[in-house]
Amino acid sequence: MGENIFFSVIMPNYNNEKYLDKSINSILNQDFKNFEFIFVDDWSTDKSIEKAKDLCKNFSNISILKPLCKSWNGGARNFGVSVARGKYLIFLDSDDWFKELNFFSTLYNHIINNNYPDLVRLTFDLLTDKNKILHIPLQEKSIKELVDSCFVACWTKVIKKDKFVLFPENTLMEDVVEHIAICDNISNFTILDNITATVYNRQNTNSCSVKENEDLQNGKWKSSMFRYYADLYDLQLVHDYCEDHRQRRLKEAKANINAGLFIQ
Repeated sequence: MGENIFFSVIMPNYNNEKYLDKSINSILNQDFKNFEFIFVDDWSTDKSIEKAKDLCKNFSNISILKPLCKSWNGGARNFGVSVARGKYLIFLDSDDWFKELNFFSTLYNHIINNNYPDLVRLTFDLLTDKNKILHIPLQEKSIKELVDSCFVACWTKVIKKDKFVLFPENTLMEDVVEHIAICDNISNFTILDNITATVYNRQNTNSCSVKENEDLQNGKWKSSMFRYYADLYDLQLVHDYCEDHRQRRLKEAKANINAGLFIQ
């Protein structure tokens, strides 16, 4: 495939060995094959790397990487993007999975038929800790509505590589800041609404996004709130709707810090 790879699928991982069978196989078994898979292990202490290598041993266009030092989700994703060769970037967390094996082909046809949009918005299913599935349709009609959405995770968006903006690193609150920056950097987007892309797994009690665990990752949430405020403060934006959103987020973050609330 050389330099003609269409999708780069980037998966950050930390100690999610038990979910990798389902997650990685949902990528490798897609019916559309013009993609590369980049697995970035952020210094796991389990056997994630060995598991990933075993699952990928019969496939080409696979990269299994480890940063020089722990970089958290944002840094792991940035590292993956730095070696990506695809025209579009797809992100998937290592405890989630793609619901349908024709997702890539459906997405590809959507992109071609819509004249290569800067960003494609994806609907998803949320698997709750009570084993219920909630379908989350995302139907924003403008970039202003997109930036104001509460669903900011990078796996709800497929982005042209040349429109990508780096994630904040060494923090657990990277998605919001990057979402605002991405919305400020795109000119258009479309919605892929004829297929559910991802199953978002909320049953993983090890996840960094589990709000109930305030001491998760040695209190990383607390330092992340201060970094989050600083990253928001440093954002340089072009569009008024993104700047307005940044100001609202800054006020919320400052109020949370003052109140001692350090969970996202």
